[in-house]
Amino acid sequence: MTPSTSPQRILIVEDEYFIAADLAKVLKGSGLEVMGPAATLDDAGAVIAREGLPDAAILDVNVASILSFKLAEDLVDQHVPVMFVTGYDGWHLPDTFRKYPRITKPARPEQLLTILAEMMEDSHADPTQPVA
Repeated sequence: MTPSTSPQRILIVEDEYFIAADLAKVLKGSGLEVMGPAATLDDAGAVIAREGLPDAAILDVNVASILSFKLAEDLVDQHVPVMFVTGYDGWHLPDTFRKYPRITKPARPEQLLTILAEMMEDSHADPTQPVA
């Protein structure tokens, strides 16, 4: 990740409390700032409205029985790198998002941090392209 004077801000959108708490703990332990976690898409919108756009987002695919793809689209349109953390296989993702990073729950901390660092680094090169 690019060095900066302030920590990178990562939005977590996850409706399962313990998973959200685990993700937040891993991110905070690595010096990242956590936005949220948001347990609903409306909560995520409120966090963004209050705190501004994140540097990256970790989204559960199914948040409180609503798919998060519209939020993912909106974030990508704003050049925010997006990663999915889900219990679903990759074929559940729309074609648009199949090339984006996806981690199957439960996420291993080292895997999460590695992919997050790679996608944020890649976003500096060309933020309109998904991470391969």
